[in-house]
Amino acid sequence: GVNAMMFGKSSCNWKRSEGIPDNVRSPMLTRLEREIKEARVLIVDDEVKNGRATYGDKPTKTLSRAVEKVEEELMAMLISSLRRGGWETTSLIHDEVTIRDSFRFSNTNDEMQSLTATTNLSLRNFEDSRGWPPGSLRIEIQKL
Repeated sequence: GVNAMMFGKSSCNWKRSEGIPDNVRSPMLTRLEREIKEARVLIVDDEVKNGRATYGDKPTKTLSRAVEKVEEELMAMLISSLRRGGWETTSLIHDEVTIRDSFRFSNTNDEMQSLTATTNLSLRNFEDSRGWPPGSLRIEIQKL
């Protein structure tokens, strides 16, 4: 529901699509929807102000491009940090990084702990560079 609202779908339309009756109310969802709308307006205004969009562009397109740009910056920072830490990385899609085992570790648990620490530090650095609160970004690491 949050992703749908981020890109312009109202909570009423989202509830209908999920089969949730119209009379079911959630003050928390209403507050979240209002905050998301305010954030969307601020992002679009910022993109226009910085020449990356015009007010004639559809707001959802402008927002989508802005999100994609931030995702690319975050992924580049994360991949760079991992490579400096000795891991080989590949990225097939914009929100996933495949990391090869590092030969620096003989113990898989030690490697996972080091990998988790490296990625979390990279996320905190990105948050800090954007002025975002610590913990705004999270990552899931899975051993394949």
